[in-house]
Amino acid sequence: MVMVNSGLHIVSLTEEISCHAGMLRAKYQEKVPWGDCVVAATAAQNRAKFVVTEHSHFASVGEVAARGISELRL
Repeated sequence: MVMVNSGLHIVSLTEEISCHAGMLRAKYQEKVPWGDCVVAATAAQNRAKFVVTEHSHFASVGEVAARGISELRL
């Protein structure tokens, strides 16, 4: 129930997001793992302000901004 009441927006993986993830994977010459390409594509498709991650390779993904957990203010 925590997720339901969290206010987070849950997004389904669509064909469009999958294709975008594949393009990102190719663009970054497979240096960004598939899962992170899906996260970046989902964020870009949904116009997210940023993704929360501790993975340093997100700094090289120009399609979406990244923030570390320590940068968040609750």
